Amino acid sequence: MNRAPRLPPAGAVGALLAAIGFGIAAWYGWAWFHAPKWTEQEIVGSVELNLALDLSRLPADSMPPEAQQRLRAQLRQEVEAQIAAETEEPRSLTMAGLLMGVFGLVQMIVRRRIAQRRGV
Repeated sequence: MNRAPRLPPAGAVGALLAAIGFGIAAWYGWAWFHAPKWTEQEIVGSVELNLALDLSRLPADSMPPEAQQRLRAQLRQEVEAQIAAETEEPRSLTMAGLLMGVFGLVQMIVRRRIAQRRGV
């Protein structure tokens, strides 16, 4: 009584890969969809608040107005970079999950067609 080992159905690995991929896409897609949308006023307010905090650490009248403008521009770049980073991660993980799900579906379909042609 030497039975052949039981194998998973054809396409099971692809179905698992697709389920995991679409689950990741749904999870991070939700986070991407609900990411805060920053207005111009909120960005300017954040820059001004950070500028005030930085200037409060320095001695009074130690920074000329030109240097304050450069610091303001630098702080705006930092704030905008932080906002972009907060939305980039969920977006890229959503796309990776969708790609993984599509690859899983393709693998499942190909594996099932191969099994049908072999008659298994």
